[in-house]
Amino acid sequence: MLNNISKCKVRTMQEVTLLVGVSCSGKSTYLKKQGPSFIVSSDIIVEEICAENKITYSQFFQLPMTHHTRKEQRNRFNNLVNESKNKPHVTWDLTNLTAFERKRAMSHYPIANFKAIVFEFKSFELKLIALNERRNSVSGKYVPESVLLNMFSKFENISKNEGFNEIKYVNQIVNIPIAYKFPKVKNTSNSPIINIKSKEKNMITTKGITTSPFDSNYHFARCEGSNRMGNFVHHCADVWNVISVNGFDFLAIYQTNFNENYSYLELSLDGGSDAFLIEIDGITESDFDNFTKVEEKNIVKGLQEYYSGIKSIDCVYIIWNTLKENMINADNHFEEIKPSDDLEHYIEDKNTGLLELK
Repeated sequence: MLNNISKCKVRTMQEVTLLVGVSCSGKSTYLKKQGPSFIVSSDIIVEEICAENKITYSQFFQLPMTHHTRKEQRNRFNNLVNESKNKPHVTWDLTNLTAFERKRAMSHYPIANFKAIVFEFKSFELKLIALNERRNSVSGKYVPESVLLNMFSKFENISKNEGFNEIKYVNQIVNIPIAYKFPKVKNTSNSPIINIKSKEKNMITTKGITTSPFDSNYHFARCEGSNRMGNFVHHCADVWNVISVNGFDFLAIYQTNFNENYSYLELSLDGGSDAFLIEIDGITESDFDNFTKVEEKNIVKGLQEYYSGIKSIDCVYIIWNTLKENMINADNHFEEIKPSDDLEHYIEDKNTGLLELK
């Protein structure tokens, strides 16, 4: 009996993550930055079949459901789902907009821990439509506007009562459309400016640095608890503008965080701010007083990888000081756009835990 018991295989609990969001909300982009997981995606199969048959994404969905190409896509998807049942980590990269759709996906995994990543889109509908048009012009992948509008209306708020152990909310959209708002931005955090010696202007001075007006998106409010301070309102918002240095534009995005009793803004490290600004923002004022000549030289050399106009530590300090002033101005903008901090002015959604003004 003991030998038989020792030979029994213990089945570990699967980890299954459902991405929940409309088309163009950043699900696949988000997924690329995450750890290894077995991906269940209808879109990936559609793109494979389109390449094999030399048709576009839009042309595929114009085919009747009885067409052999559509049948092949469904067969491959069902095979992918069956294969996923034996994988320790599985991620469903579909829209999963309704409770019924989520339940259907979860039904394939009788023994699993379920996590949901919800991609916020409300108040960003117009930007999503614009992104869809942009994606069509770049890759030929297009979702008809009527389909997008239907997605907006059919979305159902998610709840742990559906069987989720964890629900996480993210917003990928707020950072995507900024390139349209500021078309002259010459670099991003992933594309540093290099090889621009022929375009260099004069040495950096305060006169050569300008900042654009702030824009912002307010997402939601949530009640946060603290043993010492009691409950308070945490506001979630993004505030951004462009810092121009001698004609070269760098994007500064500030996102809300919170401590024990209030919300505050900080420069976003992974939400789209230029890496050039992030590097400078990490320096403290006391650092400038204590840098050795070698350290100053290394800092200047490192920042020149993003912008070759940096010639000395004095240039770095001028930009650093501008960033600090910009932070104060972003805070002031945040104070203007956020609603009340008084919990009595809100009603809490029991399913999501988010607050709505009465």
